[in-house]
Amino acid sequence: MDTIVHPSRNGSGYTPAMAPVHAMPTYPAGGTLTAVFMDRGVEPVPVALLMNDLSCGPLEPDDLGVRHNWLRQIVGDEVIGLDAPREDVVDGRFWWRVPADADDLIVWFSRADATDLAFVMAVSDRLGERPFRVIEVTDGRPVSALSPEEMARLLGTERTITAVEHVEMRTRWQQLKRENAAFRVLTPDGSTLASAPADQFDALLLANVGAEGSWAARVVAHAMAEAGTGDAVLFWRLAVLVEQGRLVADGDPRLGPTHIALR
Repeated sequence: MDTIVHPSRNGSGYTPAMAPVHAMPTYPAGGTLTAVFMDRGVEPVPVALLMNDLSCGPLEPDDLGVRHNWLRQIVGDEVIGLDAPREDVVDGRFWWRVPADADDLIVWFSRADATDLAFVMAVSDRLGERPFRVIEVTDGRPVSALSPEEMARLLGTERTITAVEHVEMRTRWQQLKRENAAFRVLTPDGSTLASAPADQFDALLLANVGAEGSWAARVVAHAMAEAGTGDAVLFWRLAVLVEQGRLVADGDPRLGPTHIALR
């Protein structure tokens, strides 16, 4: 989403040109920072966010419509809702804004989260050699896990990304695009991202089912912490495992409360 505009309530005279634009890696993270600015009476809010999780799904061709169709295919229109915002339209506005705001852009990310790291790498690649500023979360959590109070404390801690970081991120992201795998995951040392196949998390999901079976939501919740990816793709993989006959279920795990068990 580009700048989230709210009618001014305090007559502050604030305009987006008076403050940097904060680029956020996820919808929840953007919502939290928006609340911080609104509590401060800053409107319209200088927040740009990306709806798509770039740690999964196709990166090539570089077509937002392709990613949109992939997401709806794996998650299902029943889950997303036919009246939900189109990710390709929202993200198209984001990617249009990034080069325009590069001179005063602050990108939030954490190296401990694949979604965050994919986000900042993609921004770095899109900007080419143009420098930008970052706010890096260094406590091992993703940006989306921060409370409004924690985000407020980080405002003002931004730094300009170093030339070495910029080149490393761009180079790595271009390689990941060429590989075009189903997932991008943190490397064992946590230094960068590596490509991973579609079944990357299947063994983890199966291990969390247990001998007595479990609810799909519980399996996904336990797996998310270790997988470092979103819940939507994990529910998709559970559905695939049911289709493959490796799990039995009393429904589609993507559509609501579903009990699953090992076959």
